[in-house]
This record gives sequence, C-alpha cells and structure tokens, in this order.
Amino acid sequence: MEKLTQTYSVALVIVSYLIAVIASYTALDLGRHVNDARGKSRLFWLIGGACSMGLGIWSMHFIAMLAMHLPIEVHYDVMKVFISIIYAIVASGIALYVVTGKRLTIGRLTIGSLFMGAGIASMHYTGMAAMDMPATIHYNKFWFVISILMAILVSTVALLITFKLRTARSNLMGTLIKLLSGCVMGAAVAGMHYTGMYATTFVSHHDHIDHSSMSMNFTLMGYVIGIVTLIILSATLVTAYLDQVLTAKTRKVMESDERYRSLFEHNLDGVMSFTKDGGFVNMNPRANVITGEQKISFAAFLSLCRPEDLAGLERCYERTLQGEAQKCQAVMTNRHGDTLDLSITPVPVFLNEEIAGVFMIVRDITKRKQTERELQESEEKLRSVIQSATDAIIISDDRSMIISWNKGAETMFGYQEHEVLGKPLSTVIPERFRSEHEDGVERFTRTEIPKVIGATVELVGLRKDGTEFPLELSLASWKTGDQIFFTNIIRDITERKLAEQKINHMVYHDSLTGLPNRRYFEEKLQKAVATAMEEKREAYVMFLDLDGFKLVNDSLGHDFGDLLLKEVAGRILQCVEGNGVVSRLGGDEFTIILEDITEQEALHIADQIIHLIEMPILIDGHELYVTTSIGISRYPDDGADSRTLMKRADTAMYSAKEQGKNNYRIYAPAMQLVTDQKIFLQNELNRALENKELILYYQPQISMKDGTIAGMEALIRWNHPTKGIIPPDQFIAHAEETGLIVPIGEWVLRTACRQNKEWQDQGFPPMRVAVNLSARQFLKKNLVQFVENVLEETGLAPDYLELEITEGTMLDVQRSTDALEKLKKLGVHIAIDDFGTGYSSLSYLTNFPLDKLKIDQSFIRDMPTNLNNKAIVSTIISMARHLNLQVIAEGVETEEQLHFLRDEICDEVQGYLFSKPLSVEEMEQYFIRSMVEVR
Repeated sequence: MEKLTQTYSVALVIVSYLIAVIASYTALDLGRHVNDARGKSRLFWLIGGACSMGLGIWSMHFIAMLAMHLPIEVHYDVMKVFISIIYAIVASGIALYVVTGKRLTIGRLTIGSLFMGAGIASMHYTGMAAMDMPATIHYNKFWFVISILMAILVSTVALLITFKLRTARSNLMGTLIKLLSGCVMGAAVAGMHYTGMYATTFVSHHDHIDHSSMSMNFTLMGYVIGIVTLIILSATLVTAYLDQVLTAKTRKVMESDERYRSLFEHNLDGVMSFTKDGGFVNMNPRANVITGEQKISFAAFLSLCRPEDLAGLERCYERTLQGEAQKCQAVMTNRHGDTLDLSITPVPVFLNEEIAGVFMIVRDITKRKQTERELQESEEKLRSVIQSATDAIIISDDRSMIISWNKGAETMFGYQEHEVLGKPLSTVIPERFRSEHEDGVERFTRTEIPKVIGATVELVGLRKDGTEFPLELSLASWKTGDQIFFTNIIRDITERKLAEQKINHMVYHDSLTGLPNRRYFEEKLQKAVATAMEEKREAYVMFLDLDGFKLVNDSLGHDFGDLLLKEVAGRILQCVEGNGVVSRLGGDEFTIILEDITEQEALHIADQIIHLIEMPILIDGHELYVTTSIGISRYPDDGADSRTLMKRADTAMYSAKEQGKNNYRIYAPAMQLVTDQKIFLQNELNRALENKELILYYQPQISMKDGTIAGMEALIRWNHPTKGIIPPDQFIAHAEETGLIVPIGEWVLRTACRQNKEWQDQGFPPMRVAVNLSARQFLKKNLVQFVENVLEETGLAPDYLELEITEGTMLDVQRSTDALEKLKKLGVHIAIDDFGTGYSSLSYLTNFPLDKLKIDQSFIRDMPTNLNNKAIVSTIISMARHLNLQVIAEGVETEEQLHFLRDEICDEVQGYLFSKPLSVEEMEQYFIRSMVEVR
C-alpha cells in the first residue's frame, strides 16, 4: 500500500476559479431576474437559473478535480457524476428560492444555508466517490468537518450577498458591484473545494505504481468542460440580458398602455374614439354617463345635439381628419333626457404617420355655462343698478381717465356721458384740490398702499355750471393684469350737511330762546380764557338768575314761563349787543361772556340789564314783573380757568340775591364762605329729614268772643344736634330755593294731623290745626290726593284741618280755584296767609272758596304808631265780614293791639301776648290749664 502524491495543474486551478467567479456572478444576476419575474416566467427562471448555476458550480468542482493529477489511472462513474450534478442544481435552486423572498429572516437564512451547504458538500463528495481508480480515498475527519462547515458558511455569505444585490441596478456601478461580489463568492466556493481536497488522502492498492498507465488527458478534459460551462453560463447571461432588455421594453409598453388606459378610463372628460368614417371604436365611462349610451357612432352623437350645432360639429370633424385638432361647443340632450352644454375637442389619431381616426374629447360645461349666464345676468343687473342709482358711479383708470359714467353722475355733475368719457376725473374736482388728487392716485399706483381706498371721505365736487357742492366719496380699486382701475361712488350730501348744521345748531343752542346753550357757553368760555391769557387782557363772566320766575312759572304755567324767558332773552341781547356772548344755561339762568372791554363797561351793561328786565312784561293780558340778580367774575383776578370763573360768578349771583335781589355783585373771596354755608345748610337739611331732627311747635289761636282756644298753628323748628332749636327763618327760604320745601311740607302736614288726632283721642277739646302750604306744594298736581291720603292715614276729620296759603301762590286763578274747590269738597278749611302783602287782586276773594283771612303781623306790629296800618287792618276786617269770612290777626303782642282788634270785631288773635309757640308737652299743659280755667 502506497500513499499517492497529488499534483495540480495551475492552469486548470485558475480555470476552476474563473468558473466559480462567473457562476457566482450568474447567480447574482439570476437572483434579480427571479425576483422581478412573476408567474410561469418566475418558475422558468428559477429552474433554468438553478440548472445553469448548478452546472457552473459543478464544473468548477469537477475542473478542480481534473486539475489534480494522480500517478494512477482514474476513471469516473458516470451515474455518480450525474448525481453530483443534481446535487449542484438542487443547491442552486434552494439558493435562488431563498434570496427571492420578500424578507430574509434568520430562520429562512439558516435553513437555506444548511440545505445549500449540504447540497454543495454532497456534490463534492459524490464527485469524489465517482472516481474509479486502483486506490482508496481516506478523509481526515477534522478537515472533512471543516469543509462541510465551510460549505455552509460559503452558502450563508452567498445567500446574503445575492439577497442584497437582487435589486441592484443594471448600470455600470451595479455590474461592478456584482462582479466584485462574484469574485468574493468564487474565492469562497473554491476555498471550500480545496479545503475538502485537503482532507483527502489517496492510497494505492499496489506497491509499485506505473505512471505510464495514466493515459487520459485530464487537462484537455478540464478545458473542454470549462469551455462548455462558460458557453452555458454565457448563454444564460446573454439570455438574462436579452430578457432584461425585452422586459424593460415590454414594461414600458405595458406602463404606457396602463397610463393610456388610466387616462382613458378615469378621465373626467368623456373620450370617444371613432374611425375616419365616424364608426364607433371605443368610449370611456365618462362618455357613457354624458351620452347615456354604451356605444355610439359619430352620426348617432350628432342626432343628440341641437340642429343649429350640427353644421359646426361636422365642420370640426372634417378639419380634424385633415390633421388639425379643433374645438367647438354644442348643446346635447342625452338618452336620459338631460340637456347638457358640451365643450368638444376632436383630435386626430395617427397610426404609422397616417390618420386612422378621431378621438373626440367631450367636457360637460353645463355648470360653467349656467354660471356664465348667471354672471351675465348679474352684470346686466349690476349695470342696471349702476345706471339707475341716484349716486354717481364713476369708473376711472390708473391715469384718472373716466371710462364709465352713469345717469346719477349726469344728474349730479350736469355732464352727459359722451362729454366726459376719456376726460380726466379732475374735470369734476375744484382746481384747488386737483394736485392733491393726482398725487394720491400716483402714490397708490406706485406703492399700492391704500390711504383712502376702502374708506369713505367727504370732499367737494364741481358741477358743469361751476358751482361746488359737498360730496361723500367711497373709493374702491381692482387690478386687471398690470392695470389698476378705480370705482368712485359719489353721493351728494348737501341736504345732509344742511341737516348737520341744523342739528349742530340744536346741539349748541337753546331751542326756546335760540341763545347758545351750556355746551356752547363752556367751549366758548374756554376759548375766551385762552385768548385773554395769550393777549394778556381781561374777560368777564356774568351769571344771571331771574327773581320771582318760579312763582310766575308755577302759578301761570309753563307756557307763560316760556314766553317770559324769550322776552327776557331778547332784553339781555339788546343790552349786550355785539360786546359778548349771551347763553341760557337752563331754567331761568343766563350767562354772558364779555371780552375786550373795561370793567366800567361791563358794570354799565349789568346796570342796563337790571333796569330793562325790571320793566313790566305784558303777556296775554297779564302784566308780569320779574327782576334779575347778577354775579360777575373777572379773568384773571377771580380765576384762571373757565370752571373757576363760572363757579365764582354763580357765588356772586347768590350774594346779589341775599342782598335784596335785583342788583349785581362782583365776586369777592368772602362770598365763598356764604356759598359754602348754604351748601352746608343744604346737606344738613337733607340729613335732618333722614334723622328726624325736624319738630313741630304749636301756637294757640284765641277766640275774641270768650278767650278760649279756637285752634292752633303748626310751626316748624329744627332741633339741630349741636346748635339746638333753629327757627324757620334760618332755613325755610333755602328749602324753598332747593325744593326741599316739598318733602318738609309733606312731613309737617302728616305730623300735625297725626298729633291733633292723638290729642283728640286723649280727651282734649277738638280744634283745628292750621298748616302752611308752600307755593310748590300748592301747585303740585297731586295735592288734593295727598291731603286726602294724610287725613285717611291719620284718622283726622277734615273739619279739624286748616290749610294756609299765600296770595302769591294763586296767580293762576283757574288752577287755584279748581284746587281750592276740591279741598273744600274734602271738608278742609282754607285760609289766606299774610293777607295784604301779595300782588293778588281783591276781586279774587269773591272767586275763591275761602274760610278765613289772616292779617300779616307786619300790619299789627306798627298799628300803635302807624295810622295807615290801623286803616288797612280795619278795612280788611270790614271787608271780610261782608264776604262772610273769618279774620285772624297774628303777631299780637300788646294789650293796645288787642283792644283795637276787639273794637274792630276781629274773630281770632294769635301772638306772644297769649302764648309763644309751644312744644307738644308744653301744648298739652296749656290745654290742661285752659280746661281748668273754663271750669
């Protein structure tokens, strides 16, 4: 037994490696084809690729075996060789199947590697077993196992590379990458083979080896097998390349066909295909919907269209057959009865550069046509509106040239349309405003930054006759291409301006007298102060308040009061003339601003006003007398602002009233203290009402017949928390001015009635209580109802209530008579207080339902020394007796006065001779003493 020495043909080793590289490259290329193929084509490439690749791998192994030379004769078992080829093909098939999957998972890679490695190893060792020779093959177990593991590892690497490169592009870079990868895989496959050969040992059966017995030329066989294999692999690669080219062209054709089909089938426009003579070829679904037909020839299509459209459609079709696409429109009524507006585009179909038919693209434009018709109608309506609008609507371009002029513009400006079209818009703009207008248009066209665009502005327009008028302009712009246009909507606001002037006059003037009002006065005074400050001169503010106006207004009514105010306003204006501004603040208050005059001149105007106003005023047969109190403040001596000047003129006016009225006073700082005291007094009076600080005292009224108590008068006092008892002469006048006299008077009436009823319930002799009514109370419309409510609330019988009113309260005879008669119906007694001191005519006594006259204490007080007073008192008592009226004299303080009144037969007396005003407790004691004396 002799171990045989192995030698290798270097040329065949190189050939085997090249075969391995080409087989690997073929495997990588086939992997892409198998991956891209579908259906039967995929199966073809999988089987054909496996055979080609298997033969390549087998050839590499077999040539490598032929490259080995043994010193013995070697034959090969054909069947075993064939089986080894099968193993190679199966291994290649497994490889191609594994790498063409969507994902190469670890499990799939492992199984594929095991099967492929086993196939390659089986191929190798089956080929070794096919050797028929006088020698035995021995294997080194270690290298045998290594060779199998190496086959599996080579398979794993080959599978990974093939999977990664299956989608590689067929460009130069892709080819180079696959070629490089083929070299790596070829080296790995060759390495596996030679590792297996390294594990093999050949042992001869004979001790003596005859080298001459190896007659077979293995080198030639290796080259032949190599060449054949290269031819097969080359044929495979060429086939793959041709398939690739053909597939690419086929794919492009298919894609083109798919695109065409998609465009045809899914087109939103209807597409119909006709032959040259108008026969039907095809139509898409949209065309089915539009026509309502599944198949339609060109002639049938024409039958669905309006007769007036047929000639145009036929002409378009004929021109299309001449090789020129056309475009036309028609109205069609389809098989469903729907009438559609269509846009039709016939396009020639060219086959082999000859016209083979016509594609007719049909678009449903019904909605668009409807919109166009609506737009046209809208435009016509808009044009009608523009032409019928009373406003002027003028359209101009970016050069301010007029391009549209409606009827309203003709009426407003006096120009006919043909006179202004193409003329500049400045034609209707006054010359002094034209440059400003032109600058504005230029600025906007340059910057497109709006200043008045979209806004409404007031301007001045110029008519054809040259007259100007105020207008309101609303300006809008729009752009067509690069050109800007302007729409000028113009309204004549002449009437509105006149109305605004009227409203402005109403806002700043008194509607009754026509004089400026408070708002105008305050603004004017601020300007006057500013001017005086700037020019360093004086200014004067006069504050006027009429004396006695409230009495006229309340007694004769507001109509008389209004007429009186108008007359007074005229007299004030007459005095001021052009020296200042006269205004009415409200009520009977007037103000005057005097500028650029001396103090002496201002005082002279004040004297004139006082003198003229105190003159009699005749209104509807009534001769009325009023006076005025004037307060004067000076700038800058009495204030540096309008508010201070007004306040101090008002303070001076109240000082004039306190000094006897019907005069003027210039503001002095001491006056402010008086004003502050009055404000304090008003606040205190309000608080007194809330805190119930007001109380009633009662002064007995004595009968002259028997000296008993005939009644009592309720007299108000103010029980101040710090000043004690305050008599009425210190606060009643102020209550009259401020209007607090009304709630005070109501409280007095209610309290007096309640107290009288309580005394009657306590058993004291029933008697009347006299309560004074102020002018404001008497003139209230609800006076009678209020008195009735008080009597009902307190439970006092009306016969025990006497209401005292003054003569001045009853200037309005009719109104006073109605009120007095209603009070008499209640059962209340009526007395005239302070009789002889008012302005009333004595004839009124015969008209009023009176019960008693009360002689004013001013006549009683001076009787001993004044014979005239005695005569007046005697006359009053005599007159009352003849009119069946009772008489009571107040202010009786001496026996001499009492004797005179007794001699004149006066009914009742009241005064300190008998009793001072008494508190409730003191009055009760007086009652008790009187009852004892009577007994």
